[in-house]
Amino acid sequence: MAKLKAKKQRKYGKGARPCKRCGQYGPIVRKYGLNFCRQCFREVAVDNERRHKHECIVYPASKLMGQVLRVMQKYGYVGEFEFVDDGRGGKFKIQLLGRINDCGSVRPRFSSTIGEFEKWGKRFLPSRDVGILILTTPKGVLAHKEAREAGAGGQLLGYVF
Repeated sequence: MAKLKAKKQRKYGKGARPCKRCGQYGPIVRKYGLNFCRQCFREVAVDNERRHKHECIVYPASKLMGQVLRVMQKYGYVGEFEFVDDGRGGKFKIQLLGRINDCGSVRPRFSSTIGEFEKWGKRFLPSRDVGILILTTPKGVLAHKEAREAGAGGQLLGYVF
């Protein structure tokens, strides 16, 4: 009988690090220290909304996540949110309003100029003037409408409608 070899532990690549929420190995969003798999990123907001939950907890917290939540709050997709320090990475406690139909991250983070916002809006949003694209610009994390007014392009982070 042939002996089974133990799996070699990966040092880099898709299976090297687990998702901080579910522990699943595979492709994860590592930029800015999020370390979420895409499935967990979507579950946090969309699935809790569909189950009519009034609040959810997102961990680990980061500055970028706080800025994205602030943009979503400004456009009425989420209510109040607060940072809870648990001695590790911290958590965000978010009040859900039931207005999110779909949201997601844009991978890879495409660079976009002011003229290209319409193109990305057609790709990710259901129709014109419905939803927002969230981008990181030299002027901070902004929705595509604010970035157009500020005259700043940047990298796409995600979308919400």
